[in-house]
Amino acid sequence: MSRKLSSQDLDDLVQGAIVIAAGGGGEPEYGKKMFSEALAAGKSFELMEKEEVQDEQLFALVSYVGGGVSKEEEEMVEALPIVHEHPIVQAADELASYIGKPFDGFFPSEIGPGNTPAAMYVSAMKGKPTLDADTVGARAKPELSISATNVVGIPASPLAAVNFHGEVAIIKQTHDDYRMEVMARYISRSSGGKCGTARCPCSGRQVREGIVWGTISLAIEVGRILRTVKKEDAVETLTQVLDGKLRFVGAVRGFEHERRAAFNWGNIQLEGTGGFAGQRYRVWYKNENLVSWRDGEVDVTCPDSIFIVDARSGEGLLNEDKYFISGREVAVIARRCPEVWTREKGLEIFGPGHFGFDFPYRPFRE
Repeated sequence: MSRKLSSQDLDDLVQGAIVIAAGGGGEPEYGKKMFSEALAAGKSFELMEKEEVQDEQLFALVSYVGGGVSKEEEEMVEALPIVHEHPIVQAADELASYIGKPFDGFFPSEIGPGNTPAAMYVSAMKGKPTLDADTVGARAKPELSISATNVVGIPASPLAAVNFHGEVAIIKQTHDDYRMEVMARYISRSSGGKCGTARCPCSGRQVREGIVWGTISLAIEVGRILRTVKKEDAVETLTQVLDGKLRFVGAVRGFEHERRAAFNWGNIQLEGTGGFAGQRYRVWYKNENLVSWRDGEVDVTCPDSIFIVDARSGEGLLNEDKYFISGREVAVIARRCPEVWTREKGLEIFGPGHFGFDFPYRPFRE
């Protein structure tokens, strides 16, 4: 049966999503705002499990696309009026209108403190359930084309994009999901860095096998742990619940951040403490943490997850200056990717080679 979420579940979800978003996934303040607005409007949030999905039902992926842009790109839209406070809702409407059928529910592209609540907000406002799933597997990712739907052959097209200024685009068809990423990213950049999208219309039969299930529930559980477990036990408990492995504990010694091409790029430099004293660790991110090195040797690579949390409280850290203050002690937890990413096409889409690195994916447990 569908699970109706309480306000506490929603709070836990945002906090848990900050942890497992791997550094990105949208703004938690925006996620909390959408939850509050929907609840104030008398709406409810329901999760649909895999076993409940019927073959003939129709679903769509809804998410925001965007990231860091230049000052010049921000200025392109400064004089335009704000027409939609939540353009992702209008994107869902535009896609349904284009294909001529209403949707029976929606699902997020990723687990993140902004993008997961955004998809759930659309579902709540439409009186529909959100699938307890995402297209990556309990983490966020930087590009539209990095999606389990791409691996299994569910196309991203048609895609509806709506920005905050009321401008609407329908991308009827693209050569492949890589091209869809490029085109949607340009819409985002010309919109000041963010637009709401709805895409991947698919049947219940397709969605049962084409996405990764149970991930929203996992984010809620991670948030519950942060709220209820003793702070000194948080990192160890999180590692166990995530079926992960503690890779490093150290103090922040450097945080590089560049906003470019609707992405956030940079490196996080750590100096080992405790049992890791004398070692150095580096994490490279493109919106999300993707590759790490220990003393210059590759340690963890995408599609496996790299989570960075406060070493004393387990609090998740997003890739922003305010989180990575020099001297802050953090813990790095790695988690194996879902099976879909170990397939040949999965590694082509989300392996280190996709980001220009000349080394192959190697499961970190090896």
